[in-house]
Amino acid sequence: MSTQNNKQSLKRSMDEVWTQGNIDKVNEFYADDLVEHNPYGDIEGIEAYRQFVNVIRETYSNLRVTPHNVIADGDYVACIYTVEGKHTGQVGDVEPTHKQVSVPGTFMGRVENGKIVEAWNNFDLAKLLMQVGTMSQPSFVEEREGQVRGR
Repeated sequence: MSTQNNKQSLKRSMDEVWTQGNIDKVNEFYADDLVEHNPYGDIEGIEAYRQFVNVIRETYSNLRVTPHNVIADGDYVACIYTVEGKHTGQVGDVEPTHKQVSVPGTFMGRVENGKIVEAWNNFDLAKLLMQVGTMSQPSFVEEREGQVRGR
């Protein structure tokens, strides 16, 4: 598959699987033996990945994943992305807060035979936890922001 096709495939997977929630499309973009490394841990296999997508989509309604700056080189495809949604589902012992979230992330995938076989998906988990209110912003960040904003 060409680098251009890899870029289009990544954009489509973010839209069709994540934003639209079309779980049936997972097999079109990801290999059966997919391994994804992300802040929650490693996800191994296509079924585990489907479950991960479902959990995230059930936790954040109106989920939207927007890729930016998609690049490809050889068998690798990467992008910066933004995830937006509303925290309306319970995850673990965290009750829904109904707060809107917007979190940046980076994605890099290795492609074989037109499908992603391994992925490194890093998103700002601390920012997400601060936005839903389960983690406080560190005081040094507040102080620094005050200096930057001229408070």
